[in-house]
Amino acid sequence: EFQLRSAGGGTRIELTGPALSYQYFALADPTRVVIDLIPQRELNLTEVDRTVAPGVRYHRFNYMTGSGGSVVHVVSVAPGAGEFRVVGESRVPRTVSQLASGTTVALNAGYFDTATFGAIGYLLVDHGLLSLPSRGRASVAFGGGKPVIDRVKATVRLHTSRGPVDVGAVQDGVGVVSTPGALAGRPDMGVLVVKDGVVVENKVGPRQVPHGDAYALVYPPTNRDIALLDAGDRVLLDARIEPPGFQTARYAVEAGPLLLKDGLPAFEPVLEGFATGQRILDGLTQQAAIGVRPDGTTLLVVAETMRANDLVGLFLALGASDAMRLDSGSSTTLVVGGEVVNRRTERRVVSAIVFLPERP
Repeated sequence: EFQLRSAGGGTRIELTGPALSYQYFALADPTRVVIDLIPQRELNLTEVDRTVAPGVRYHRFNYMTGSGGSVVHVVSVAPGAGEFRVVGESRVPRTVSQLASGTTVALNAGYFDTATFGAIGYLLVDHGLLSLPSRGRASVAFGGGKPVIDRVKATVRLHTSRGPVDVGAVQDGVGVVSTPGALAGRPDMGVLVVKDGVVVENKVGPRQVPHGDAYALVYPPTNRDIALLDAGDRVLLDARIEPPGFQTARYAVEAGPLLLKDGLPAFEPVLEGFATGQRILDGLTQQAAIGVRPDGTTLLVVAETMRANDLVGLFLALGASDAMRLDSGSSTTLVVGGEVVNRRTERRVVSAIVFLPERP
């Protein structure tokens, strides 16, 4: 963490944390100074391998990559040892330690808007759909059996008094916004505002989501079946999530990119709408990820100094068949037995993956 202090006609930056090197440069439009802080790698930590709960182990070790080395933290959870859940809600920021309350292990999960803390992408909590998938990005689902990891697509259907109407795929601009007070849609898209199952208004965007049991459906204005709906019409929203393993999930969260699928490398960020050359993917930073071995063992992983694509080799070495990256960088926080194991301070996030062991 850092603080800015006025000092003798200038500004002093005070940093708290591990040993750092830095680079700085000036940019225009707007005029600003950018400072890149680069943690110096610590690869002399003693290896740790201990049991956290029956079927749950925590392992800390040093791992070498093509870009150097990193301290890696891995929590492995055997099949049947307990239950994974996704916790959190859009626009309610909390630390992972707070979200982990009462659980054995927790790891930060999905992306969010840093200005509003609105969840970005698929977020399903206890069968409650809080946010639809966004751009065909990787998601993880928990429910029956081992976790499912894959790129996810969503198509939206609206049931009306005139019959069902296919709205379209989320990747084609269709969206559902359910955060009270949020603005939905653009001037070139239609927005159907629904409260308590009844249409409130149907106009071009942006429109504001009412408070209560309400949402705004963003749709292509060329869809006349929806454009002709009037205030007072009753409708029912239905979303189909694919692949099939996600349709019956109880908990799910989106992040990405996908790292492994069926034991093979699957790291193609462009397929999921990630821009290339961004520090979030290509920079050396803390990385959070989740993977599954063929036998159903689940791996929660944090690498302290690594690039996103380095995670592919790491998960292959760990024996995973499927894996995906979670929100990373300053969000990366792994809590094991009530203790944060990879950092000194915590950033607030909106979702986390938590594990509750089976009670004896």
